[in-house]
Amino acid sequence: MADAPQPGRSEPATDTEQITTVVDASGRLVVPARFRQALRFRERQRVVVSLNGKTLEVQTAEDALDAAVEYVQALARKYDTHADGGVDAFLAERRREAKAEEAEAKNRAAGRA
Repeated sequence: MADAPQPGRSEPATDTEQITTVVDASGRLVVPARFRQALRFRERQRVVVSLNGKTLEVQTAEDALDAAVEYVQALARKYDTHADGGVDAFLAERRREAKAEEAEAKNRAAGRA
């Protein structure tokens, strides 16, 4: 049988846990210790607060940046027209085109001489 939580002991938050808290006169919201631990919040750490409809979302700045990078990478993959995908393939294609254009220009110049 699992041990019952002890008074004053912070248990880890679950994915769907809810609490009721208070917003003070300065607009500060108290986040319980077990929630801060679950989200890896540290004192004086920057967090990103988002309003999604009527839901307030809070995450570390690092987590928000990771999510933004993943989103941009997904967009890049969606619009990537190169079969092997990537900047290197794009640049290699452009170099081949430039060489072909140079060769064509030399042939035209040689024909005029």
